Amino acid sequence: MEKTISEHMKKLRDYHRDTYEHSLRVALSCSRLGIANCLDLHEVNLVYHAGAIHDIGKLKVPLELLTKESELSEDERILIQSHVRQGYLILEGDFFREIRPIMVSHHEFGRRPYPRNGLDRRKEKRCGGRRGEKEGDSERRAEDERVSKLGQILAVSDMHDALSMPRAYKDALTKEEVRKILEVEFRGDKKYIEQIIGINS
Repeated sequence: MEKTISEHMKKLRDYHRDTYEHSLRVALSCSRLGIANCLDLHEVNLVYHAGAIHDIGKLKVPLELLTKESELSEDERILIQSHVRQGYLILEGDFFREIRPIMVSHHEFGRRPYPRNGLDRRKEKRCGGRRGEKEGDSERRAEDERVSKLGQILAVSDMHDALSMPRAYKDALTKEEVRKILEVEFRGDKKYIEQIIGINS
C-alpha cells in the first residue's frame, strides 16, 4: 500500500504542488490528532494515509481552477467538489477498502456537507429544497463509528490547514480567526478544534 500511495502522491506533486504539500501537512496533523486521542496504531495509520491522499481526486480537476485567484462560479465550485468522488474512483483495489470511506467523508462534517448532498445543491435550490430539511441535514451515508471518528479527524485537519495556510485566492488567517471559523463551520466533535489548534501552534 505504501508504494501505491507514494505513486499517487508523486502524480499529485507533479500536477499541483500546493495540493501535494497541503496533503502532507494534513496527513501529519491526522496522525498527531489520532495519537492525542489514543487511537490504536492501525487507526492512526488509516487516518494518516487517508489524509495523505484525501485530495487525490484533484488530479481530475482542471489546473486553472486549482490556481484561480478570483471567486469561483457555482459551476466551478461544483467541479472542484467533484474531487471527492473522483478520488474514490481513483483509489480502487482491496488495499484501499478501509481508507476510501474515510477519505470520501472529509467534506461531510462541514456546514454545507458534500459529496452526499453537495452536487445536488443547484437542483435542490431550484426545487425549493427537500420538505422539512434544514441546511446540511440531507441524507448522509450509513453511520459507521470508526469512519465517523476518523472522518472528523481528517475533516478538521483539512479545514485547519486550508484556513491557516495561504492559498492562491486568500492569505493565511490568524489562530483566533481560524478558531472562530471552525466553531461555525466544523460540525463534528468540537473537542477536535482546540486539539488541532494546539498541536499546530
